[in-house]
Amino acid sequence: MIAFLYIIALLILGMIFAYFYRRVLSFKKRYKYFVRENNRLREENKKIKRLAKIKSEFIAMTVHQLRTPLAKIKWILYAFINGDFGSLDKKQKDVLEGAYHANEKMVLLLKDLLDISKTEDVGLGYHFDKGSIETVAEGLIKSFSLAARQKKIDLVLEKPKERIPEIMMDSRKISLALGNLIDNALKYTGEGGRVEISLENLEDCVKISVKDNGIGIPEDEKEKIFTQFFRAKNAESSVEDGTGLGLYIVKNIVKIHGGKIWFESKEGEGTVFSFTIPFRGEDEIKKDVEKFIENM
Repeated sequence: MIAFLYIIALLILGMIFAYFYRRVLSFKKRYKYFVRENNRLREENKKIKRLAKIKSEFIAMTVHQLRTPLAKIKWILYAFINGDFGSLDKKQKDVLEGAYHANEKMVLLLKDLLDISKTEDVGLGYHFDKGSIETVAEGLIKSFSLAARQKKIDLVLEKPKERIPEIMMDSRKISLALGNLIDNALKYTGEGGRVEISLENLEDCVKISVKDNGIGIPEDEKEKIFTQFFRAKNAESSVEDGTGLGLYIVKNIVKIHGGKIWFESKEGEGTVFSFTIPFRGEDEIKKDVEKFIENM
């Protein structure tokens, strides 16, 4: 009887051992698989970064190579239109002015393509450091003051009485984003209008808004507003120049900073674009950048 029980116990122990042995073998296989996949993904990530670098360098080189001949074309056309090579009749002048504006559009497109390349290149194009959003906004008010005066637009900055704490950001990229919003507001606001930039210190972030009383955005086109190369119909009819890339650039910059962007608009009454930059440390920035890369 004891021998029988002993045999039964050995069989049970053998079964338990066999079960756990199979589990260990299965775990080893899965572990090796995960290690291989992890190494493969790391190599793929390195390739993607190398390709992104090559793409950025190619775009930068192309833009640089095209800028010089476009600048020459611009000044030659300007000289003809200005009568430096003799007088022109109305038809000739209209044709040359059309060519001049087309050339200007090309220059603007190249600038926006270069900006997109810089804003999407999260590995090389961003340099985060503590900075003052108030300083960025005040610098932009000075930069756009002449354009505002030419259209007799009131360009004002509203900020809280207490100074906003410094935040981790790429000041140049945030200046580009806010500058694009101000530029759009001035473009699509008529003479005698008002463009207001406001800064608000919230609990966990800074909120930046650009409000205008311009043409607004049609209801049926709002969902496309951050799409590449998209321009609303009323924008195209009121301002000829534009690439439809400015808001796409702004959205990328805000996302990489871990913020949110949204707008409120009514056609014929105006628009308010707002975005946030959270108060955060370097570790949080790295996580947000990694998340952005994953979603690209």
